[in-house]
Amino acid sequence: MTGSQMRKRLSELGVRRAYGATRNNLIYQIMTESLIQTLIGGLLGLILSYIAAYALREMLYEGAMVPFTSLLSPVTFLSAFLFCILLNVLSAIIPAWRTSRKPIVESILSN
Repeated sequence: MTGSQMRKRLSELGVRRAYGATRNNLIYQIMTESLIQTLIGGLLGLILSYIAAYALREMLYEGAMVPFTSLLSPVTFLSAFLFCILLNVLSAIIPAWRTSRKPIVESILSN
């Protein structure tokens, strides 16, 4: 997904490079956007999972009295979230690096 997003934005990145943006600036911008999207998705996922676990606790735990804090493990969520951030960094930095290495003229004329 990130690779196709980079192909769509190739001409934009080429124009930014033509006006003086460095490769590191472009990579930093792409990484920042990607991490912000991951943080928003993780927060939304956490909220929705708590809502679903609370709403479905009767079905999930068959009527047993389970405290709300035991519905989801924060350690498990944090581990999965850190793994997602690692995958996000890897999947964003490789296409960003490849895109930033293309010649400016090729980037601008890609569309």
